[in-house]
Amino acid sequence: MRSGQDGDEAATPACDAQNNLFRHAPAAYAGRNMKVPLARIQGLCRRAVWRGLEAVRRPGDGPAPTAPRPVPRDRPFRVVFLVCESRKWTQQQVFDCLADTPGLAVSFALIPSDLAVRMSAADRARHHASQVAAFAALGPVSCDLLGAGDWLRDLRGLEADLVMLQQPWGMQDVPRRLAGRIACAHISYELGVIDDSRQQAALPDFHPWLWRMFVPGPLHARMIRRTPGAIDPARVIASGSPRLDAWRAMLRGASSAPTASGPRIVVWAPHHSLGARSLRLGTFDWSAPAMLSLARAQPDMRFVLRPHPNLWYALERFRPGTAEPFRQAWQALPNTRLCEEGDPLPALMAADALITDSASFLAEFLLSDRPILRLSRPDSKPLSEFGAQLQPGFYDCPDAATLQQHFAAVILAGLDPLQAPRRALAAALCPPGAPVAALRIRDEILAAIGR
Repeated sequence: MRSGQDGDEAATPACDAQNNLFRHAPAAYAGRNMKVPLARIQGLCRRAVWRGLEAVRRPGDGPAPTAPRPVPRDRPFRVVFLVCESRKWTQQQVFDCLADTPGLAVSFALIPSDLAVRMSAADRARHHASQVAAFAALGPVSCDLLGAGDWLRDLRGLEADLVMLQQPWGMQDVPRRLAGRIACAHISYELGVIDDSRQQAALPDFHPWLWRMFVPGPLHARMIRRTPGAIDPARVIASGSPRLDAWRAMLRGASSAPTASGPRIVVWAPHHSLGARSLRLGTFDWSAPAMLSLARAQPDMRFVLRPHPNLWYALERFRPGTAEPFRQAWQALPNTRLCEEGDPLPALMAADALITDSASFLAEFLLSDRPILRLSRPDSKPLSEFGAQLQPGFYDCPDAATLQQHFAAVILAGLDPLQAPRRALAAALCPPGAPVAALRIRDEILAAIGR
């Protein structure tokens, strides 16, 4: 651990200069900064302890969440979005809405991602710097928790009135560690398509400590109520989905035929969950050679690879030696492109069809009125109740032969019998007059602080 003086010296000047409402290392916490590898070990130990305590916790036991506290009228209420991965960022509408609200001061705080903490110090610094730059382009960055020399500042030193979280991965005990001092709210970046209720609503060191959890709709709230050990349903707000709202906004100004005057575009979005203890959605073992074959056979079409941010790491871990040869083969073709950075929404908006084994894209892309070919495997986590409602809208491809058949019929020949079901599902996902999630979330915050 470092001394308080060392912690102050590790501050990031660019962030310090942006907003003095946020302090990286107040006196009570400045001496608790740690090197990242040690902080990761400590975090894993905390997680193990809390999972152990869960086994002996009595029904009904649980913490009282920290609620936002009103602040003096002469200073703004400080809202910090704690973020780590720009490629999974889906809350810009909420950020902008709150930033435009009088009396609120809104900014980003950066923490290394769950993937970044496993990197070497040099790779971590480069990756994290790219994330700081990406979020700085979207709004003010008031705090960078990764200091010079690979020191991780104690997040309890954040000065904020409300911390907004998009994902628990890599920061699962943030609400618990901030309890009693700073309120936390959660808006998930994913839409609950897969039945993974524990991760989505019942992590013992995350969900019970939240002041509010904002979910896409009433069905998601009901799914949470049926989940053992889940967050108190009274704290769950069916606000709508900021991500679906972003799709709706972009579609209002988009053409229904994105490549009518050029080559057709197919986006392939592979998931990273290859391990036995994961969601097991990833089909890379068979879908990667199948997609290469399709791209080679259709030189007049454009194939865009949009991998999950963790895909290459997962391949290195579970399929050593496969990632780089595949990447070279893909990029060697004249009609393929690798699109890894930034929001995937523009690439998806330009696509004539989507091929994916990911989850939330199955819901998002329904709004485009274009075909979805879902790559599946028999041992994957099943679809949730919400996901099962979407199933009539996509073509299931459990193997390479079925993928080739659906590709030929639906994408090449234009035989698309699921178009009508997709349109009905899209209308149900975003019905006319549906509330805008950002406004619902803003109103919940303002009501809590009496403004």
